[in-house]
Amino acid sequence: MPPWGHRALAGRYVLKLDKTGRIAIPGAYRHAFFPGEDECVVAPLSKNSAGLFTPLAFDLVLEDLDNDEIATLAHPRASRWLAMSSHYLSVDNQYRIVLPPDIRERVDLGSQIVLGGAYDRIEVWNAENFAEEGEDEIEHVTSHLDNLKVKRTKRPEGGGES
Repeated sequence: MPPWGHRALAGRYVLKLDKTGRIAIPGAYRHAFFPGEDECVVAPLSKNSAGLFTPLAFDLVLEDLDNDEIATLAHPRASRWLAMSSHYLSVDNQYRIVLPPDIRERVDLGSQIVLGGAYDRIEVWNAENFAEEGEDEIEHVTSHLDNLKVKRTKRPEGGGES
């Protein structure tokens, strides 16, 4: 099991965001979240996205920021800023959460959003921003995956199956 306590979150879902900021966590992600308590943390990740974390995964992110020498030198208060800009959210019995207004405004979510599983978190994007950034990124990912396939299929000289 990964250190964040649940299997990796993966997949992408396009949802409508209502005026109150309420969304339902898709079924594929529900294994990581538990209704009835403050079991979700939303944090700004960039000007284009926010992240939904389990409390354990969020604690690990803060710890990593504090222990990363380069991040600490560049932004000595990064973990404090991230913690102060984040919110613990309640997950109801139907796996719904309400994204706070300051997060919705900062990321300019609009009425159509994309939720994307990113290992230890769910990234929340404005659908248009996601589409723009995704076009560039998919080419990099595809190229990298092709290189991995080549590395995995090459056998050492003199080795191999008999």
